[in-house]
Amino acid sequence: MAPLALNLQIDALRSLPNLTELPINEATILARIGIFRAFAAGDTIPIARLRSSQCYVILSGLADTVILDRDGEPISIGKLAEGDFFGNSIFFSSHSLLYAVQAQSQIFALQWSIERLHEKKQHLPVFMRLIEASYMQRRAISALSRVPLFSHVSVEERILLAAQLTRQEFGRNTVIFEQGSAGKALYLIEQGQIAVEQNGMIVATLSDGDFFGEMALLSATPHNATLRCLTPTRCLQLPGAVFAEQVAQHPSLEEAVRRVIDERMHHSERVRGDQTRQHLIKVAVRYGMFRGSHVLVRQPAQCPPDCRICEQACAERFGQTRMHLNAAKLEEWDITQSCRQCRVGAECVEACPENAIQWDDNGALRITDACTGCNDCVEACPYDAVESQTIYLQNQHGPLWQLWQRMQKQSVPRQPKTVASKCDLCAGYDDRACLSQCPTGSLQLISVEELFPF
Repeated sequence: MAPLALNLQIDALRSLPNLTELPINEATILARIGIFRAFAAGDTIPIARLRSSQCYVILSGLADTVILDRDGEPISIGKLAEGDFFGNSIFFSSHSLLYAVQAQSQIFALQWSIERLHEKKQHLPVFMRLIEASYMQRRAISALSRVPLFSHVSVEERILLAAQLTRQEFGRNTVIFEQGSAGKALYLIEQGQIAVEQNGMIVATLSDGDFFGEMALLSATPHNATLRCLTPTRCLQLPGAVFAEQVAQHPSLEEAVRRVIDERMHHSERVRGDQTRQHLIKVAVRYGMFRGSHVLVRQPAQCPPDCRICEQACAERFGQTRMHLNAAKLEEWDITQSCRQCRVGAECVEACPENAIQWDDNGALRITDACTGCNDCVEACPYDAVESQTIYLQNQHGPLWQLWQRMQKQSVPRQPKTVASKCDLCAGYDDRACLSQCPTGSLQLISVEELFPF
């Protein structure tokens, strides 16, 4: 790049809002590794589905940011202008916050590869702090926007509210507050799962996008339940005084909150008066059925006597079965012992020292070739869904050696290796062995919502 052009880009970067404190040396690096991009008004810039992750800063122009709500519908979370970043969330999270960016006018931007930024990050401390601050702010706005409770609040008001949120992280089994304690804040679950307990009984569970603590604030009474984290959980906390101001300014917000309170109280009463419902929730929590989006189940009434074809099909494909029948009984369903593909706080992922368990494109946790067979994940899984397996590898002496041995009609020696094995929904195959081979259709992979409609 010519010195004049480089200097112009450095000056342009350092004159942008949000980047005025950027040192010259960092601006120089960013200008050298950046790519100038232009987008026409009306262009949609996909973010979530990009395989090659990119980070952008807007040099000029105006854009709208789009996320998907809990039902998969696109919603706006505000505008971007000069000096604003997008695409930077991939640097801090495995999932993009934004679904897409829509150009409202012609946009000129500087684009960086996330990979290149990773390589240079030790030389970019100020820049990294700035894009992390941008990420944290947008994460709060995204969480607010996904909560149906705030659907009546304008985008601009949500942005102002996001600035008053504080983020708290809780470990597994942590009690956030006890039944009978005073209400001080409204909590929004950004990520994680929480059990609602009344008098020691689990009456409900909450997850991403749900909120709690509203009843004590609106009624000025103590909390009527204990909230306990089932997984590591990240919450956004809105002070009670700020929540009271919002309720006073937005009558529709108070109406929405009171509807939720009525629904929750009615649900709790039904659970406390129905032993079957109590059993269903207890089993669901014990066997982690809320940890993923789908559960592998079968209806034994449709199965031939002593049929194990599904287990056998899995074993034939992978050397040993990755699923087992009869883990738990749930009305007419038999819940299998198999991986739940835990969306948050997967114990196997946390325990793996080699980072060998990764999400694939089909939403399954897959054990990669980095597995060393240490068995830490086997011991960590609370549902006994991970097992050890011995596989055999060809002795690696190179192709010429192996060709020579075949010419000599000698078998290539195979070396045993112990690895972890778990259901990954038959990643890499066009079908799922257990489902394909089931002769009656008894075995099914069904959504959690279908299994637990209440």
